[in-house]
Amino acid sequence: MGDLAGYLCWTPDSAASRISTEAVIPSSSLFLATHTPLRISRARLVQRGLVESGDFVDEHVVLEEFTNRKADSGALMMPLVGESGSGKSHLVRWVREHLKPASHQKVIYLEKTQTSLRAVITALLSDVDDASLDALKREVHSFSTQVDSAALARRIVNSLNESLANTKPVGLPTLERGLVGPNGLALILQDPLFQSYLLDPAGFIAQLAEQLLRDREGESVERPRGFTVEDLPLKVNDVRSAADKSRRLVGMINTMPGLKGAAVGLLNSHLEAALRSAANLTTGRLTDAFLKVRKAYAAQGREILLLIEDFALIQGVQGELLDALTEPAVREGDVRLAPIRTLMAVTTGYFTDVLPETALTRIGAASGGHVFRLDVTFSRREDEASQVASFVGRYLNVARVGGATQELGIAELQKNQCEKCMYRAECHERFGVSPEGYGLYPFNRSALVRMVHSTADKPDSFVPRAVLGKVVRPVLIEHARSIEEGTFPDDGARLRFPRAVQDAALGTEVSSVVELDDESDTDRHKFVLEFWGNAPSALQEMNDGILRTFRLRPITTLTPKPDEDGSRKRPQPDWIPAEGANDESELRPSPKRQPKIDAIELWAGRGEKLEQRVANDLRKLIVEAVYRRFLWTDPPMREWNKTVVDKAWPASSRTVSIEDAYGEKIGDSAPIRFERKAVIGQFFQGLVRLRDSGRTRAVDLRRLARIAESGASQFAGAVERYGDISDDHLVIGMRAALLGGVLAGRAWPGMGETELFAVVFDEGRDWTRTDSDSRTAAWKESLEGHRAMRPGLVQVLRNSLGVAQGNTGEIRMIDAARALPLLRQAVSEWRWRPETTPNWLQGVVGFSNLDAWVTAQVVALQAKIERIRTFLPERTSGPETIEAVRVALDEAPRVGLGPTSREEDTRLRELIRRAQEADWRVVNVLEKEFDRLSSANVTDDKRYTSALKVAAVDRGPFLEIILEFLTVADRWLSVKLPEARNRTSTAGDAAVRAVQEALTTWSAVGMEGA
Repeated sequence: MGDLAGYLCWTPDSAASRISTEAVIPSSSLFLATHTPLRISRARLVQRGLVESGDFVDEHVVLEEFTNRKADSGALMMPLVGESGSGKSHLVRWVREHLKPASHQKVIYLEKTQTSLRAVITALLSDVDDASLDALKREVHSFSTQVDSAALARRIVNSLNESLANTKPVGLPTLERGLVGPNGLALILQDPLFQSYLLDPAGFIAQLAEQLLRDREGESVERPRGFTVEDLPLKVNDVRSAADKSRRLVGMINTMPGLKGAAVGLLNSHLEAALRSAANLTTGRLTDAFLKVRKAYAAQGREILLLIEDFALIQGVQGELLDALTEPAVREGDVRLAPIRTLMAVTTGYFTDVLPETALTRIGAASGGHVFRLDVTFSRREDEASQVASFVGRYLNVARVGGATQELGIAELQKNQCEKCMYRAECHERFGVSPEGYGLYPFNRSALVRMVHSTADKPDSFVPRAVLGKVVRPVLIEHARSIEEGTFPDDGARLRFPRAVQDAALGTEVSSVVELDDESDTDRHKFVLEFWGNAPSALQEMNDGILRTFRLRPITTLTPKPDEDGSRKRPQPDWIPAEGANDESELRPSPKRQPKIDAIELWAGRGEKLEQRVANDLRKLIVEAVYRRFLWTDPPMREWNKTVVDKAWPASSRTVSIEDAYGEKIGDSAPIRFERKAVIGQFFQGLVRLRDSGRTRAVDLRRLARIAESGASQFAGAVERYGDISDDHLVIGMRAALLGGVLAGRAWPGMGETELFAVVFDEGRDWTRTDSDSRTAAWKESLEGHRAMRPGLVQVLRNSLGVAQGNTGEIRMIDAARALPLLRQAVSEWRWRPETTPNWLQGVVGFSNLDAWVTAQVVALQAKIERIRTFLPERTSGPETIEAVRVALDEAPRVGLGPTSREEDTRLRELIRRAQEADWRVVNVLEKEFDRLSSANVTDDKRYTSALKVAAVDRGPFLEIILEFLTVADRWLSVKLPEARNRTSTAGDAAVRAVQEALTTWSAVGMEGA
């Protein structure tokens, strides 16, 4: 015997040809072979509503009442009411298959695929010879063959336009009054822009026109029942191209509450008249025609049995047909029209909202106030599982029958194909059978019920068409290959069948074991456990044979995954006390804890959103764990107080993101993220126990510790981001500190790293420039402003790059290993042009005009040197000049050439003293630096750094002292020169000669400088 895994007992082709969602398509044999008794109830007709009576019947009762119930008027109308796909058309066909009409009865059957006007008219008027009826059939035939769908669509729009334009607002509901008449919806219908939207080939009007001209083929898309809000031209592009009036009306419909529904209601109420107008059928002509048919059959003594698979699809003739169907056969005791029995499938919405009041009244009178209803929900799970299995089992069986469908009789199609299958015993043991004995493979009852729930539009509803079209056909046809290949249920199947809200989810205890032990097939394994295993509370409850059939290994055969310590311990379904917990009662769910445990279970197992209060508690605990684990040494920084940390590392979704939890903000990129998984759910439940009792499973404590450790880098990053102290920000801060050092004459390009390192972390409280008198006003003002704010800047740098020591937590040491690389980045550029500036630098720096300050300072220094050179030419000795002035000053008073006052004499002597102490080399040094600045071979960047250094270096007070000495000496000597030249020299007048020699020397210096 082979292996059931990967075995197909059907072919996709046979499933496609024999499992149809439309009752009209299968052959009679196939239809009867797959028929399952329907759930039908008698619903009481109360005004326009239906009320369940609890009285359930079967198809035979419907057949008996249709054929035997008497109607006083001779016109019996029996609607079969239900939602789309509930089996109404199937029941109509079943009645037809079992109908045994007498010789006096004429059966007219309108299939739901006969949507074209010609097919409907032909079926209704057949077998009656009448010139006017023949003319009508010819006209409809001519219309159907000569008009294409596009032209008919335009006719429908134009007819709607005309009908609505001619409608008066009198008597209409308030919202509809402004939408009728020539300035109502007619404006939109005739506007070229909006009309093109309404005539779109994929739109309602185009589809309606197509199916009015041509019957539906096979299982093609059903004709739309009427206009919906989506059909209104409310989302037209380039609406400015529309006329002003129509554009304003569309805007009003789009924004005013209730107008959309009013517009749709008006369009649908005028649709039938528009269709008749478009088909050139005058009002009442169809009613008269069918009444003639009834008269003709009355003359023959016959009765009409009319079966309509879907009354709502007979658009264009519904109203007039209803008039003819409900017209009494007997008037004043005479049979004037043939009696008629009408069995019609009609949707609940059409029956309660659209069907004319007269028709409802006559239906109620003829049926005793009841109608048959098919959209019945199940009251018990057991009934549902049995009913679904019975329904699907028949289709599974016919899909397994070999041979051509058209050659198979009902007996062959109903024969149980499992009886000859070699896998019958193990297959039925694993997957079960229907009440009729048909094997349910590849489903079982649990999987079928859950898939039905998954695809149902309403909870607990059973819609045969949906079950076949959304469950059975897709699995047998589209997923046949994945079943063969052992990959079913694959991603497509899992997406196709999401768990329904009323079905239990796989518990997190079981799910977490699967996630840990079957990592390669986790999602498939959990899906099979949930759907085929009906979400077992323990793995032992699952049929391992089902798992093996889908090529999944039962958990009990797997080797447990190694734990963190290397041991192989299978996670326990129940919690285990953590170390030190001896009393298990401390871990039992408490009334306070249980709601949170349940909320987490619903989140992890059922896919519900996690309650915000629970999510917030979890975030707080995880955030706190990371904070307490962080050592503040990697990277080294001063420990922040808890108040600031809470802002940088908040207990919110910004820090801890929990998939699909309330409180999650869109766009958040949290450093710690949790996906919705069973193992995570178990962990979260462990955290709840930990917070509640201080005890939890050891595995949860280990996971929390790992999160705290791995979160250290994210925590550091969050602190850095909040404090704007990332490496990039610290580089900017260091550069600011260095440029502040430039202003103070403490730093410039080319200095050693050790010196620059010291400058960066110097608060600058005692920084002063000895060359302040040589500084520009802007330079001095900037320096003073920087010095006032610099301590805050340096404190941030120290806290961010320092290591605290002692009980005070003061920064005693800078982490050079981290700081030096940042310093090297900072000195790579000596300009101030950061893309972003940290908040802590706001107000601390203002270097945007640094280039201008440097340029102005260099110019000022050049001007000072130029003034000095007017008194002291190159190659002239400064000390010799001082000496000459000193000698002159000493000898001058003896011959009456000294200063005019004691104060002038004292000042000159003080300047000579200071000039003697000055470093006159500064003049030559600066001149050489100016020469390098003006060199043609220097790049702009090099010239800037050179200029920065020229401007930054503290030259001491010497330039100002030298210039002042030379200026004052020049002022005195320039006055005394003429007097000295006019004095007559006498022998022994040494003082005069000495003064004349000094004056001659100064004069020569002045001449050379000039």
